[in-house]
Amino acid sequence: MKKWIIPVLGAFILLSCSLPFEISLVTKTPVTSDSNMATSVAATVSQMQTVPTATSLPAVPLATATPELSGVAKDLGGVSFSLPACLAADASGVIVPEENPGADSPDFAVNPEYRKISLVGYPLSDKFFGPIIQVYPLARYEELAPSISDTVAQMQQFLAAKPVEFQNGIPLLPIENAAQIFHAQVNYLDFQNGHGIGFLTQYAQNYAPVDNHDLSYTFQGLTGDGKYWVSIFLPVNASFLQSEYNDTVLPAGGIAAPDMNSANLDSDYQTYYSAIVKKLNSTTMDQFNPTLFCINSMIQSLNVGD
Repeated sequence: MKKWIIPVLGAFILLSCSLPFEISLVTKTPVTSDSNMATSVAATVSQMQTVPTATSLPAVPLATATPELSGVAKDLGGVSFSLPACLAADASGVIVPEENPGADSPDFAVNPEYRKISLVGYPLSDKFFGPIIQVYPLARYEELAPSISDTVAQMQQFLAAKPVEFQNGIPLLPIENAAQIFHAQVNYLDFQNGHGIGFLTQYAQNYAPVDNHDLSYTFQGLTGDGKYWVSIFLPVNASFLQSEYNDTVLPAGGIAAPDMNSANLDSDYQTYYSAIVKKLNSTTMDQFNPTLFCINSMIQSLNVGD
């Protein structure tokens, strides 16, 4: 296990130990998800403390429309969505109690009471993130962690202006004790009562190979009334990526990560990330596991109530 994930993983463990309240599940008749997909946007490597300022990377090709996928309608504590069979067999939800260690605690250790939904029977298991849907009440979150006001404001700005470059990364909650080392397959997506951005990414505190253990598709968005932040993390695999960060076996079509002892480590990794993002962007949406069509279908069916 990478040393850098220990603080973040510890926070998840603490949260998972305090989930006594189950969200009631209502299963409805099958529905068909919305097929409208937003225009794709460009991908860039984000900045972080130990990585030099990123340079712009090749633009994402325009995505085709999301196929209509039938699914079973779920309603978990006011969070409703259509769950297609290609994504999961079922879903379960909990209400995560508020976590507030004190005034001296970093903002990534704080969270308001929020709704967390886990997908059951997801195609991938034992990955770093997810598969989870998290819905945060923004008013209380900003009271506990004032710094997220900047995150919310930046997301609102992006959703209004729809830029094609993100020099400082794409806004994300909850706060992670790491940074986006790249983002690819970026799309502005609408859900039933809100808007957001979906993208492939990986988190690290230093240079790291892109691998199938840590790669995830995340969606970050806001409800139209500004009351809730929707944060989704779904692990995704690509056939040409190595299975773990320290795997020495490179799959067919894979791109070798630079030698960590290289005298030109900064430039070597910038070149590597550029090549990885270009390959991820040129991979069609149906070639990922699960397919991005399937993921976006569920996202666009979301409706977040009180």
